[in-house]
Amino acid sequence: MPLAHLDLAQLEGAEDIDQPPVFVYGSLRHGQENYGLLRGKTLAEIPAVLYGVRMFSLGWYPVITEVAGDSDAVVTGELMIIHPRHYSQTLKNLDLLEGYDEEAAVPTLYSRLKRCIKVRSGREVMAWVYIGSEELVAAQAQEAVPTGDWVQWRRDRLAGLRGF
Repeated sequence: MPLAHLDLAQLEGAEDIDQPPVFVYGSLRHGQENYGLLRGKTLAEIPAVLYGVRMFSLGWYPVITEVAGDSDAVVTGELMIIHPRHYSQTLKNLDLLEGYDEEAAVPTLYSRLKRCIKVRSGREVMAWVYIGSEELVAAQAQEAVPTGDWVQWRRDRLAGLRGF
């Protein structure tokens, strides 16, 4: 289902899904280069935000890190309700893309954590989010994305490049 102005209340039984949705904020968002991993596998794709995080660009993709005590820090994304038939394999594919391995002996750039996501209606939903390790992000060349919206930031950057 394409990105629509749906809300969880419109998905009958959505609150009973035992497989948490996934909040995506970068290359996995609708229309972005890695969206193909989710295309055709979602029941709904709902605009949403995550508070208490900051976004950084690592070049071709973003990473977010948690910010203690800054509830104004916000990242824009989409809450992906994955069809139960595709859930397990899709989550494995997303873990592979993000380099996340819950059994890894050494820290990885991303961890998949459950966080409270807010949808347009104000409803809050627990969802998986790939969050970067603050130490590993700090060790890489990165640029802040102050708006917290990867799609808009990239669009603005490309528009700026065309102005040369």
